[in-house]
Amino acid sequence: MMLSPSDLLVPKPLFGTYVNVKRNWQRITRRALKEGTWKNVLEDMDYLTLEERPEDILINHPARFRGPGEFWQMCVVHDLIISMKLEPPENHTSRICALNWDGLRYPWFVLSAFCSQGAGLPAGEAERKRFALHALPIVMEWWDCFCLLDERFRHAVGRGWPNWAFFLGDLLVSAGLSHDFCRPVILVPPKAAGQMIRNWMEDGVIPGLK
Repeated sequence: MMLSPSDLLVPKPLFGTYVNVKRNWQRITRRALKEGTWKNVLEDMDYLTLEERPEDILINHPARFRGPGEFWQMCVVHDLIISMKLEPPENHTSRICALNWDGLRYPWFVLSAFCSQGAGLPAGEAERKRFALHALPIVMEWWDCFCLLDERFRHAVGRGWPNWAFFLGDLLVSAGLSHDFCRPVILVPPKAAGQMIRNWMEDGVIPGLK
């Protein structure tokens, strides 16, 4: 079954101006980091589909490129996970990892990872590989939906693919593929890139993938 933007529910607080979204999402992130899960902060949250608000989905812009207006500020999710510091500091990395693992249950969180060039797991090689092997099938489940959104992904340097390829590249490399082997993925349109990765998954090119 092909999933579409009407199937993807996104927390309403992630839509708006950058300043307002960041301020509102800080409280949500702080609690989620403390608890190691998104579950409790999402219980009473309102959601929108990406068709209800057809505005651009912003990839993290440097401050000088953040113009006025309301958009999907998806990059805020991972930007805040990375930057927010909690006490005691020695538990910060494990909290980030827990929140990333938990987030894979939510398609909006997977989408947000494609909007932040800092998204990824701050862990050792073995744990990053385990995360990537778990995340790749989830990403591919929603890939056709993401492709339909291609022209809505906007970065300071341009619009559309491959500006939103960073997280995918990180997963492929973490899963055990070399940068050179993965390079053809960003040289073709996103739908063809997805088919290329699906072929690798089916052919056993990505070791350890179930």
